[in-house]
Amino acid sequence: MVSLLLRWLALLSVSLILVGCNEVPVDASNSDSDSSSNTDTDSDDDSTDDDDSDDDTTATLPAGAGFIEILPPSPTSIALQGYATSGLADFSKVAVRVLDFSGEPVANHTVNFELTNAVGGAELSWASQATNASGEAHTWLSAGSVPGVTQVEFRMNIIGATGTLLETNRHVATSQPINMSTAVPVTDGISLSTNVFNPEGYNYDGVPVTITAHLGDMHRNPVADGTLVNFITNTGMIVGSCPTTNGTCNAVWRSAAPRFTDGRIHILARTEGNDAFVDTNGNSRFDVGETYTPQGEPFVDANGSDSHTAGEFFWDRDNNNSYTAANPAAVYKGYGCSDAAVTAGHCAERADVFDSITLVNSGSIITLNPVPTAISGSQTVTYTMVDQNGNVPPVGSTLAISCEGDVETTLFNQTVPGNPGNLFSGWQVGVTYAVDGTATCAITVKSPNGAGAGNRYFVSVTP
Repeated sequence: MVSLLLRWLALLSVSLILVGCNEVPVDASNSDSDSSSNTDTDSDDDSTDDDDSDDDTTATLPAGAGFIEILPPSPTSIALQGYATSGLADFSKVAVRVLDFSGEPVANHTVNFELTNAVGGAELSWASQATNASGEAHTWLSAGSVPGVTQVEFRMNIIGATGTLLETNRHVATSQPINMSTAVPVTDGISLSTNVFNPEGYNYDGVPVTITAHLGDMHRNPVADGTLVNFITNTGMIVGSCPTTNGTCNAVWRSAAPRFTDGRIHILARTEGNDAFVDTNGNSRFDVGETYTPQGEPFVDANGSDSHTAGEFFWDRDNNNSYTAANPAAVYKGYGCSDAAVTAGHCAERADVFDSITLVNSGSIITLNPVPTAISGSQTVTYTMVDQNGNVPPVGSTLAISCEGDVETTLFNQTVPGNPGNLFSGWQVGVTYAVDGTATCAITVKSPNGAGAGNRYFVSVTP
């Protein structure tokens, strides 16, 4: 009898377990059982009756309550209405799986779905669904026209292990957040950066520089993961493209032929997306009458003028052997036009989203200007370090000084950084001489990969 009591207490405790979020009891298959069907009417052998009663109770225990398992939304980021691309859909599947306590799926149990935020007209394909043979129920979230984040709440009836209805339409769990955005690159939302502007690539092959592209959409959110950015360069070589992750991707440029004595390395990055426009009504769509900025052919803005200048490297998209500037009367290019804008001819093409960056292919032969010769009395002298083409020396190049005699020296800016400012002039280094008597100093300038001891100058110091 003690064993029988313990088993019924265990059953009672299981039927009362109600756990939030990912572990929630649900309906399980109940086998019909007659409470009297296992009663032994023979009372002649009490011990035999007790043993049989224990065995029968174990055999007729219900399957027990189950759990709800939240399946990850697929995908977790979707495009707004009108902005879907081959890489980013404007809908997401949201699903759960209902299991019993033994881990088996529970079929034909209704799960209800409800959005936490229907921003911009986001909606679900259906509000409820019965679980299938695998215990799964799902719905589809379609994005609205306004960016934001939403989640799906899951509700269902809670049924105890004995088949008793415990709660009706209980909120049992919530999906992961699902982001809704345009996720399409916009012409004023791309920029390039690098870790080194002055690699030592003029005299050496294979010197790497990482170029990072940053891309945002019209709401300044990262573009869709997997957005491909294409790269071209005028010297050396660079990977053809890279896919974005969280709005960025890296392309490695390496020094190689051809090389030019002006040292300029032009890198142009391009992808497709939307013209920048002023969304006056806030509907995230281009409407007739809204202001937008047409683009010309992608080009390298070597002089920083924000417009193409004769001689600047460009991407000849129309193959007419000359630069094609922006046409102020051009239609809007991109995704996400309103129906009226499409009728007016907008959104028939995609805009070129591009940016450029210019580096210097620094050489390994470094000289000083003015040429150090003699110093008379205490003073500070500024020397300009340049490579053999008159450009800034490579990152990590140094000036060092050693003296014998009655003089103390102090150096300023003696190491060339990776972002030295003006790339096409020299790097200035200061040397302060505190003179107490005659001395001789040796000044050495050297690049990191430069052969030998570098270039050396001898300075005669007098009071």
